[in-house]
Amino acid sequence: MNDYFSIVSTLYSFFTESGVTNKFFKKAQEDLQLTQASVLKLWAITRWDSRWQSIESVIKNYPALILALQDLIEEDSGTRSINATGLLVHLKKSIFTISSFILQKLLGITTILSDQLKSPSLDYARSEYLISSIIQQIADLRNQQSFDYIYCHATEFCTLNKIDLVEQYRPRRTTTIPARFEECIIPSTLGQREVLSTPIDFCENLSTVYPDSENFLNIDDVKMFCDHIDGDLQAIKNEFLVIKPMIKSKSVTNIIEFLDELLPMVGTFPNTIQMIKAAITMPVSQVTCERSFSKMKLIKTYARNTMNDDRLSDLTVLATERSFEIDFEQVVDAFANNHKNSRIILR
Repeated sequence: MNDYFSIVSTLYSFFTESGVTNKFFKKAQEDLQLTQASVLKLWAITRWDSRWQSIESVIKNYPALILALQDLIEEDSGTRSINATGLLVHLKKSIFTISSFILQKLLGITTILSDQLKSPSLDYARSEYLISSIIQQIADLRNQQSFDYIYCHATEFCTLNKIDLVEQYRPRRTTTIPARFEECIIPSTLGQREVLSTPIDFCENLSTVYPDSENFLNIDDVKMFCDHIDGDLQAIKNEFLVIKPMIKSKSVTNIIEFLDELLPMVGTFPNTIQMIKAAITMPVSQVTCERSFSKMKLIKTYARNTMNDDRLSDLTVLATERSFEIDFEQVVDAFANNHKNSRIILR
């Protein structure tokens, strides 16, 4: 799999970082008149949905990729031609095609889960059930019917693109245990330890502060989360009983809006607000500013010659604190007053 990931990443870099190679790729798409032609997608390390999109774009544009690499080998010379030759050899291997269809099937299922877990408002109980469902779906793929489905699609693809499906590969050396470890004994605990609680139990407790959850403000499922934040259980139950009828008349759809409704009454509902803050800061997916950081990195890369760290930091703050209202007219006026010698008339 590491070889496959490396090939897909290198393929994206090869056709996007150079205008010459990208021109050959676009020309190949036009010559083949691909109805599903699209751009190649980046294989990102931290985003699972990008991996499925990357594999999907390679499969759709496979004929154009082969033609573009062949044209580069014939018409170009030097390092670019050598790199194109290496990529062409790997793309024509049957193991690459088989891996593409297997990963397309698996990542297509997990992409749905990835989208759910990235939601700004996440119902933990439902997400736990979705995770269990996805795991079961992947386990159900281990049968002859699923194998035949993938194999038939891969065979049809190989026949269409003239790929040798029964290509012989040099066998790799079998991994063996070193001789110095043959008689080693590793003491470890065996057997099933008693499980006092499961992740689904904690998720159900956590979902009590999510307005879009069926478990919202349920006083019977709050103890575990209350113990986690060292809160007063009876005080939280009393606050829930007061909040429940009060919040019915409000159009609260997510946990952030729920927090905004209670913040003016922080002295009245301190324990509930503490629970909400803990629920918001607990999952990585709730820290939506992380996505802004990745975009700031791209901006820094493209504008590295004109942007210093202070400006990048200021842009990051603006992107993170999007809820703050900014009067752009005042910003432009302030900039014009501070830079009166500018050749661009802003006022």
